[in-house]
Amino acid sequence: MALLFAALIAILQAPVTTVAPLDPRWSIPFDTPPVAAAGFDATTAYVPLKGGQLAAVDLDHGTVRWRLDVATAFTPATGEGLVFTTTESLIEARDALTGATRWRTPLPGGAAVPLYWDTGWLLASTPNGDLAAFRASDGTLIWRQPWIGSICRSPTTGSSRCC
Repeated sequence: MALLFAALIAILQAPVTTVAPLDPRWSIPFDTPPVAAAGFDATTAYVPLKGGQLAAVDLDHGTVRWRLDVATAFTPATGEGLVFTTTESLIEARDALTGATRWRTPLPGGAAVPLYWDTGWLLASTPNGDLAAFRASDGTLIWRQPWIGSICRSPTTGSSRCC
């Protein structure tokens, strides 16, 4: 017990280390501010801009890989080399490297919260309370169910907790 107490005293008396200052490697000015948080994969940030654009920014070099007219108000989801966005009535999947559209599928009423991708599934919730699951590779609707109550954050596959 005395040894434990002595170790605790030593830890409490140790000098406090300071945190290194932020050293940004690059920054990118946009014509308009982001409308939502960026979505990320291992190499790229996908930034939805207030002006109705989606910009893909290379995380290593700070360069814009591509910029497209995509009016979305939500953080893009990413997975399987695709970037998923919602518009007022569609879910769209784009190639992460080029921005080329891979597929579009209707989502009547649009999304209520950001899309969620996990292991080949894309989950979406609608303002009227439906929860829908799509095959992420081609946009095929797998199922759609009414949800009792409202969904207040992105749905996930591994948690049943709500806000």
